[in-house]
Amino acid sequence: MGVFSDEEVWTGGFYELALEYPSGTDDHLIQALTALWHRQDIAGCYLKQDLDPEDQPKLQFEPSMLALGHLHGVTTLPGGMQVACGTCLVRDGGASDWLVLYFPMSALGTAFPVGGFPFDSEDHEAWRAIVDTWLRDLGRNLFQTAPFRLGLVGFETSGVLRAAEIANSGLPQSRHAGLLVPTGDAVEWHPRTEAG
Repeated sequence: MGVFSDEEVWTGGFYELALEYPSGTDDHLIQALTALWHRQDIAGCYLKQDLDPEDQPKLQFEPSMLALGHLHGVTTLPGGMQVACGTCLVRDGGASDWLVLYFPMSALGTAFPVGGFPFDSEDHEAWRAIVDTWLRDLGRNLFQTAPFRLGLVGFETSGVLRAAEIANSGLPQSRHAGLLVPTGDAVEWHPRTEAG
């Protein structure tokens, strides 16, 4: 099975780290993507999701790539498991810009017993704890280079909650996503409270 080219790899929804930035300037997005694509545990970036990494050029991220939409790579997770990943930007109608690093669920299924997540009733806590921790630590690392307003970790999370909502109403008591909430120069982690 190809890391990218197997037809199932990019299906099943996405498990994400979504970082909220103010719209109107791309400086933070460029800084965050530059730092992300230079990490030792993320190989890329690649432009085509239907060609395996060995069959296409590996490119250095540059600002002009913001216009390309999705960029693709391979993440090495704890234990040495390699999983296809991607980044994209979600422009939120002028209110916010979201930088998203995502793992397709089918790709995660090559490393973990994800089953029918999030639609089945199986216990997914073991693999989610590993992935959540890795994404949490990545978010904290990126904050040092490109501070964000809010970070969300979980299944298809971008835009489900915004920093302005937390500022107005406080932290939600019931959360399907883990939250990375900046407090000065640090980032507080608030784990999800619900399994979905």
